[in-house]
Amino acid sequence: MKKQTLIEINDCVETDLSHDQWLDDFIDWLESRGEYFGGGTKDVTSEEVTYEENE
Repeated sequence: MKKQTLIEINDCVETDLSHDQWLDDFIDWLESRGEYFGGGTKDVTSEEVTYEENE
């Protein structure tokens, strides 16, 4: 059986696309590679985003 790798993403993307359009494009890209997305996304445009520097 082929080994699967599961990747958890917890980050922000800055884009000029709408949330729905970006997510549709992202899922289309994954599926074109035979991969799948299972999870959720949230538009945080109106939320204060703070960036932590890696030490």
